[in-house]
Parts: sequence; structure tokens; C-alpha cells
Amino acid sequence: MTCIANAEKYKTKKSFLEAIKTQGADKVRIEDPSIVAPFYGTVAQYMANHKSMTVTNHPKRSWYAAIELKADGTLKLS
Repeated sequence: MTCIANAEKYKTKKSFLEAIKTQGADKVRIEDPSIVAPFYGTVAQYMANHKSMTVTNHPKRSWYAAIELKADGTLKLS
């Protein structure tokens, strides 16, 4: 499922990824609106239980960011 970032706060993919780099994954909040397993919390909390995620700005969906958990525990942002 694609997670949602605050479209007002993160107008571009670059600003979203920059927030993770500067503020930390434990400060940037996202939402997974899935019916089966909804989630609202930080990127770090989500990645504790998942190996990867896709994030977009809802409802416009003008950008998509991919985040992967590497074997060493760091995040790969793209």
C-alpha cells in the first residue's frame, strides 16, 4: 500500500526526503490508509515492521518516494 505524507508540509519529493535526512525518520509522520492494516505514525515506526514503502502526497499524487531498509539498518531514500 502507498503511504501518504502531509501534502501541505511536503510539497515535493525532495522536501519530504530532505526532512527525513535532517529531522530524522523518527520525526517525519506518514499515514497508511489501508483497510486491512491502517497506520499513523513516523517513518521509523513504520519501517520497524516493513522492509520498504512508497510515499506520495495525497490527493494530488504528483510525486512518489521509495524508502527501503538496508541490511545494516539504514534507510535508502529515492
